[in-house]
Amino acid sequence: MFLDEHPELEQALQERIAYFRAQAGGGPGPAHAIQPVVVPGNARVKALAAALQKGGLDLRPILSPTVRPGQERLRVCLHAFNTREEIDLLIRLLGEHQAWPPA
Repeated sequence: MFLDEHPELEQALQERIAYFRAQAGGGPGPAHAIQPVVVPGNARVKALAAALQKGGLDLRPILSPTVRPGQERLRVCLHAFNTREEIDLLIRLLGEHQAWPPA
């Protein structure tokens, strides 16, 4: 299996997850590759996703009715190839758009 032959990729991913969680304040939330950033309101989360995409990041909004109203979110998918600089950029842009830290 591919991951059995490349254990360094799993290690790299776990390091990216830990770094994201540390930069994000490490509060409640999953310690896995998919990190939700709750941004209530379809219009607000769509606007934030568009702003982040303009900043060079590929994040997609998850809208109501897929999730309950008020639980709209960005779905952050971390990968082994993401750099610390990309994670720092994400955290900075979320802060600039008042989406971080989460309420």
